[in-house]
Amino acid sequence: MEDLVISGDRVVGRFVYRGTHTAELMGIPASGNAVEMRSIDIWRVADGMFVEHWDELNLLEVFQQVGALPPLGAGPQAQLFCADRLVTRLAGVVPPSAVWPRW
Repeated sequence: MEDLVISGDRVVGRFVYRGTHTAELMGIPASGNAVEMRSIDIWRVADGMFVEHWDELNLLEVFQQVGALPPLGAGPQAQLFCADRLVTRLAGVVPPSAVWPRW
């Protein structure tokens, strides 16, 4: 935990999770890469209990760290290569309607 803030009926936490990509993740084979993911979580408290929860995860960094997406600033060829790999791997996990916008 990097931060914890309590204000009124809200509790906010900022976290960093660290690990190694040793198993398949959403169709992406294990890379063996070190992975770090950040999140910000917000809870609403009522009667001393957490009754609602919201979180924001930085999955862009996770996908970059496991090699599914190119790092920021990578050239167009790297972007196309990684995007193709990600779409191919997610095809069996996420329905196409969830990936491609309807024009």
